[in-house]
Amino acid sequence: MAKRLLITAFTFFILVGSATAQKFQLSNFKVGLKGGITLSDFTKNVGFFDQNSPNYRNSPYAAYEEYFRIGALAGITLDYEFSKAFTVGTELLHNGRGGAYRVENSSVAIITNNGAEKAYNYYQYRINYLELPLLAQYNLSSKATSSIALIVYGGVAPGFPTTEKITYTNYERSGVIDAKQTSQSEDLYNVRGFNLSPTFGFKIRGNDADGPNRVYLDFRFARTVLPVFTIEADGNGNNFKTGMWTASFAVGARLNRN
Repeated sequence: MAKRLLITAFTFFILVGSATAQKFQLSNFKVGLKGGITLSDFTKNVGFFDQNSPNYRNSPYAAYEEYFRIGALAGITLDYEFSKAFTVGTELLHNGRGGAYRVENSSVAIITNNGAEKAYNYYQYRINYLELPLLAQYNLSSKATSSIALIVYGGVAPGFPTTEKITYTNYERSGVIDAKQTSQSEDLYNVRGFNLSPTFGFKIRGNDADGPNRVYLDFRFARTVLPVFTIEADGNGNNFKTGMWTASFAVGARLNRN
C-alpha cells in the first residue's frame, strides 16, 4: 500500500508538470521557510504501557496515562504556482514526532500565576524524522474579493528517522520551590528506517501572497501508513505494532515576492 501511495503521488506530480510544461515559468517558483510545533502519539499503547502485556497490572507503569509528545518542526518550502488557484509544492522538514506517557508526581507542585499546578513525570518516545512532503494545494478564495485566503492541500510525506530515543523526565527533589527536573535518555531500537504519511491540511494567509501578506498559518494532520516499528512485540510480550498520528501548527513565510 505504501509503495502504491508513493508511486501515485509521484505520478500525479509528473502528469501535472507535463500537462503544463509549455507554460512553465521560473518566476512561478516560491521559496519559503516554516516552523512550528507538533503533537503526536501512537495509535496503540506500546512497550511497558501495553495494557494487554502479561506484567502490566503489577508494573509501576500501570499508573501512567497516555499523553502526546510535543515536538518542533522546521524547514524550507518550495512551491510552483500553476495558477492563482492551483499550486504544487514540496518541503524539506525536520519533524519531532513520537509518543508519550505521564504520571502525576504528588511530591511536587508547580507555582504559576494561577496558583499551584500538578507536576508530572514523563516517559517519551522521541522519533524525529527528516521529511519530504509532496503536496497539491488549492486556493478556495482565488476568485473571491476577501482579503483572507483559505488554501486546502493534501499529499504524502516520505520520512526517514534521524533521532530514536526514549527519554524519562522526573524531579530530583520534592517540594514546591527547589524541585529540580532531570532527564535521562536511552536508545530506542527497532524503529522502521522509512515511513510514509498521507498528509492533509489548510493554510490561512492574505490573498495577496506576493505583496505584504507573504506570512501564513499552516495546520496539518498526518498518519503513518507503515508500522512505526519493525517488530510487533518484544521479548516480554509488550506490543510494538502501532501507527502514529501527528497534528502540526506552523507559521510560514515566502522569501521571494515575484
